[in-house]
Amino acid sequence: MSIESNSPVNTNAVFESQVQQVAERSIQSTMERHNVTRDQIKPEHIQGAYADARLQLEEKRERESEPLYIALQAEKERNRVMQIQYEALKQSRSNAASNQAPTGVDPHIVRAKLGESAWFSLTDSQRLVACSVDPMKITAVDKENIRECFGGGNPHFASNLMKENPTEYRRLKNINLVLPQLLRKK
Repeated sequence: MSIESNSPVNTNAVFESQVQQVAERSIQSTMERHNVTRDQIKPEHIQGAYADARLQLEEKRERESEPLYIALQAEKERNRVMQIQYEALKQSRSNAASNQAPTGVDPHIVRAKLGESAWFSLTDSQRLVACSVDPMKITAVDKENIRECFGGGNPHFASNLMKENPTEYRRLKNINLVLPQLLRKK
């Protein structure tokens, strides 16, 4: 003979078990707070803890049976699932701009902080260093790419470079801002 899990007897037994757990936690907390033993707590206080726990759980059961509460919980669950899906989607689609190595300081910001007179008193190499660009690492290929991108050469080259390698594009753009004379044909 099996007992139905939804039978009133079983539901009441579960409810009484929950009441006992909540009441005992409350009594335990009171004992710890006031540094007393269970024998020192008056029986009416113990009964009050059980009554409070029963009332608390009945209110919770009542609240959870309301249609609006059920709808709210369903909406919260849908939002939680959507948030998990969104995070998974964000991780699966790597954003090229956010995953790039730093390209140095913006030359406009460095120039503004230094001031015009200090900026123009620097040599080209010093300006590059101030913008976190190593002048020794600027190759002839870089110079040619700068001319191609920003010198009115092939506009498709600049567009493709910006899409395919945004870090390199920003690096070349910063170099071009510091050294505009690279655009002059030699």
